[in-house]
Amino acid sequence: MTWTIRVPATSANLGPGYDRLGLALPLWLTVKVKPAQKWQLHLEGFGSKLFPANQNHSLVQYYRKACDAWSLQRRTFSVEVTSEIPVSSGLGSSAAIIVAALALAQISALGSLDLPSLSDLAAELEGHADNTIPAIFGGLQDTELGQLPIHSKVRILCVTSEQQANTKLMRELVPKEVNTQVESRTNELRGQLIIGLKDAETNGLRASSQDIRHQPYRLAVQPHARSVFEFLNEEPGIHGVFLSGSGPTVSAWVLDDDSIDSDIVMQRMKQKGVAASQCLILSPDLKGLVVRGDDR
Repeated sequence: MTWTIRVPATSANLGPGYDRLGLALPLWLTVKVKPAQKWQLHLEGFGSKLFPANQNHSLVQYYRKACDAWSLQRRTFSVEVTSEIPVSSGLGSSAAIIVAALALAQISALGSLDLPSLSDLAAELEGHADNTIPAIFGGLQDTELGQLPIHSKVRILCVTSEQQANTKLMRELVPKEVNTQVESRTNELRGQLIIGLKDAETNGLRASSQDIRHQPYRLAVQPHARSVFEFLNEEPGIHGVFLSGSGPTVSAWVLDDDSIDSDIVMQRMKQKGVAASQCLILSPDLKGLVVRGDDR
């Protein structure tokens, strides 16, 4: 039996949805697996030069943790890992690996997926459910309310760079305790954003740029991301700019009606001296985790 496991990238926080909102995006971690006498890994795409192609790879480590947590027998596999998700970029590369590893543990031992238990353990291992829940279930997710509607016209523009962010450091920058004024304003902005995403309403989408809970602290130590943020905030047809996760990827909301061209955005950034590796305009991924088996 062989399996193909596909997990989407995710963008967490979305501005004022700190530690609650996350969106699945159509950039994929694809893992092709078949039983083998020992672990064999072949790596392609992002991270292929950064991670060990052996049993010390995080996919194997999380697979073993899942087997132990669920009292499943450990097995060994030949694995092909191909990632379209930049590493340490704020697009959920670590969450995707965790979800793929847990899916492998379940499908290889049980023959099916138990998504609630997979979701619980993935959130525990990753530390933030706003990354893992969209990767599993797809679409726009609120860790407290579940799946939320998102209008078919809404697209997400993502500007990536060669820089990386230390996720642990970025999390430490954000105050754990906030006063009632910050909490109230965050709740207000999150509500506006949820309505904006549901109705493709531009005033609501702009709430992403106005977050005061985490973005000011993270942008202060990421000057490149701040430059992209400020540039996009002035661009016509772009509604609400935000750090994807903790950065350095900077994202923004655009609508089909605006006819924004990613190549033109890149050209304008270059003219302004704002460097970027890539500018993508993506539709939300609505499927989440997909596992296919093949008896051949």
